Amino acid sequence: MHDLGFMDILGRVGAIFSLMGFGVLAKVFKVLDDDARPSLAGLVIYITTPSLIFSTMSGDLTLETLKVGWPLPLLAMVLVLTGSLVSRIYGKFAKLSSENLRVFQVLCMIPNTAFMGYPISYALFGSQGFIYAVLYDLGASILIWTLAISILSGKVGEGIDLRKLMNPAIIAIFAGLGVRLLSIEIPELVLEPLRIMGSATVPLAMLLVGSRLTEAVSSEEFISGTFVALSIIRLFLMPGIAFTLGTLFNLSPVVKGILILETAMPAMASTPILAEKYGGDPKYAASGVFITTLLSLVTIPLIIYILG
Repeated sequence: MHDLGFMDILGRVGAIFSLMGFGVLAKVFKVLDDDARPSLAGLVIYITTPSLIFSTMSGDLTLETLKVGWPLPLLAMVLVLTGSLVSRIYGKFAKLSSENLRVFQVLCMIPNTAFMGYPISYALFGSQGFIYAVLYDLGASILIWTLAISILSGKVGEGIDLRKLMNPAIIAIFAGLGVRLLSIEIPELVLEPLRIMGSATVPLAMLLVGSRLTEAVSSEEFISGTFVALSIIRLFLMPGIAFTLGTLFNLSPVVKGILILETAMPAMASTPILAEKYGGDPKYAASGVFITTLLSLVTIPLIIYILG
């Protein structure tokens, strides 16, 4: 990224963000309604993203990439746990209700690595940056499907269902790693359809994020102490901690950049869905996702400018 000028970087990020506009239009003109959105999200989560992960990792992953990027899953887990601790301390201080505190923790803990982190990392760093983003997401995903769900359901400390880790993205990560490390040749007849399907991930993911931006959030919510704190923790404090960790571990510039960039993403887009399924207020979760996503249109280019 250091070889690119700021306007070039801004242009690439702007192009990705502009895809949200199609989501806004699709929602406004009722091409994409609330009933269709879960199905589209499922398409991204279960088909296009695993296809992109496997085709990229099985083709572009090198031992050097792994040697340089291996700390990313561990540091991602450290950052998620830190976000959980910081948000819980604030939530207790602010006297949030038990239901809202659980949602607030998850909003602060988990960045939107898949729907926004992947596209932006790919746009700025190419396939190598995407692989590093996937490695980061591996650590985050482990805690999404264990700790985050336990928090939402109010069952922290009551055991973890490891079967929840068997989702398509994690399976694709380990399958891609295995294929590459064992030097297994995958026929182009198999890889090419996966590449074509995977190429749909970026536009579909940003389409979904954009459709969320049409949801109404009251001015009172926007300036409430809870959501101001959420925005500060999610968009400023956590990337600052990521910068500190990247410096302490003397990460390479690209790996450090991915660590900070992925951590700087807004709250995870699927938080309202998880809240509805496992516990918590989905509307409260949706408001948090909306506010941090909207503010990230400013904060992410700012962080990229600082990194550049």
